Amino acid sequence: GHPFSSLKSLSDQLVAQHFFIQHAEGSFMRDFTRTYAIESGIHLWERMIINSPESVKHTVEDGDFISFFPLSGIASELAAGSLQYLPAPGPAGKSVKAYMAYHADQPYSPLREQFKQFVQQQITEQNMKP
Repeated sequence: GHPFSSLKSLSDQLVAQHFFIQHAEGSFMRDFTRTYAIESGIHLWERMIINSPESVKHTVEDGDFISFFPLSGIASELAAGSLQYLPAPGPAGKSVKAYMAYHADQPYSPLREQFKQFVQQQITEQNMKP
């Protein structure tokens, strides 16, 4: 089994000791990973950079590598038992912020405006929690 399989949590140092697959330039996960490494003061052993999230998952499934994913991105692999997961160490697992994207050329819609205000309120309330 993988050395992480018996663990309940990870440390930054433990992540730094394993071969890491980096996501493609410009991807959210690459930016998240870089920020995590800088804030944690660690060096990741980036052995590969892969453009396809599916290819990253398959390479991790094959054995010797680790990588970060959003939980929703690996749900089917978790259900199938081909991957396992642990939360990102420390505050990294709590640092993801969500932004709503919408088509800029659409005409004004009261329903869209209400939804946008609702999402902004939810984000504000979430950021206020300790």
